[in-house]
Amino acid sequence: MRFLSAIFLITILVYPLYWTIQPGLALPDLGYLLVGGQEQRSKKLSDLFNIGECLEQEGTLLDSSMESKVYRAPVKFSLYLPPCYEQKSSTRYPVLYLLHGQTYDNHQWVRLGLPEVADTLINTHKIYPMIIVMPNDPDWRQPDESPFGRMLINELIPYIDQTYSTLSERKYRAIGGLSRGASWALHLGLTEWQLFSRVGTHSLPVFADDSLFIPKWLDSIPRGAHPQVYIDMGNQDPELNLARTVEGMLAIRRIPHEWHMFIGAHEEAYWSRHLQNYLLWYACEWAVLYYN
Repeated sequence: MRFLSAIFLITILVYPLYWTIQPGLALPDLGYLLVGGQEQRSKKLSDLFNIGECLEQEGTLLDSSMESKVYRAPVKFSLYLPPCYEQKSSTRYPVLYLLHGQTYDNHQWVRLGLPEVADTLINTHKIYPMIIVMPNDPDWRQPDESPFGRMLINELIPYIDQTYSTLSERKYRAIGGLSRGASWALHLGLTEWQLFSRVGTHSLPVFADDSLFIPKWLDSIPRGAHPQVYIDMGNQDPELNLARTVEGMLAIRRIPHEWHMFIGAHEEAYWSRHLQNYLLWYACEWAVLYYN
């Protein structure tokens, strides 16, 4: 009995903090696990959306822009609206902000296949419908020099909440990014932690200016208020060791997070392969919150 108790204790302490998945293995159907079964989940989604009318259709992809005082120019963004958005005008949705990599633009996530993956997961009732915002970052500067962070926090988020049918509470908003976008997601997720419940960092290269500040940011957030953090890296990624350092900062403070190392490099083929896992992770708590 003592031996079994020790195994249980080690499992609950270590498993949430350090979880490595090998290539070829998909994350479990998180909606199934959290809601309590295929029939129960499908029935609840059917009751809420009347699936026969619209939920099995495709979402809508838009290219749009917003006037920015920070940039003194329009800021472009791509926008994914889920199936049923037009038909169910009274329904409000969680929002995921996804940031692109350096030298790319707001179409990178679209090119990787995000709309198709989102449609499939929503159509098969594996994630709750969400709005996805993909803003354009037009420069490559560090956060203290770039206006991108100020624009996203002070202008884009309020604009999206005022213009679209969003749920504006922190628990319904997540941010993530790949490569440089992952650096921005970590920076904003820790410095503006009151705004985001989940922070996804895919192939994370930490901003040089942020390296010394991350421990201070982590320590300044009240215990229990840290956003959930997801870090995934390819085993051939040149930024792997730096990402491991960040994971160590989270682990030593016992901050909830997930660490995944897959086979792959710092490239679009890698990110495209893992899009489904990314969206499952971002959305995994939203279904439960809706059913409360």
